[in-house]
Amino acid sequence: MPGLRLMLRFMAPALLAVRCLPAAVSVTILSNPAAQVFTADGSGCSAGGYTAPQALNWTPGASCTVTFVSPASGGAGRQFVFNSWQDGAATNPRTIVAPAQSVGRRGPVSGWQALGSWTVQ
Repeated sequence: MPGLRLMLRFMAPALLAVRCLPAAVSVTILSNPAAQVFTADGSGCSAGGYTAPQALNWTPGASCTVTFVSPASGGAGRQFVFNSWQDGAATNPRTIVAPAQSVGRRGPVSGWQALGSWTVQ
């Protein structure tokens, strides 16, 4: 890692294992349709209110709670009601554990992605 310096001095034979984790991983919260409002909360999370899509930097391994506003106004007398996540889970709010490192996904955003889908009422 650039800028990382490690100096160790051993006085006796020793075994050392070092694991370097990134300072933050990119987690992208998406919604279908776009522009749904959500909050993120938890230690090591970018706590606050956001509008999807939103890329957030979380501490690797952090447990973060994501809550979509539901029902949400869809304009013209419509409401959007949270339906499910891309893996089929219907829990809202949902706790998401940040991965140990960012992973590439196809599409314009690099990083771990969570997608919430909605139904119109």
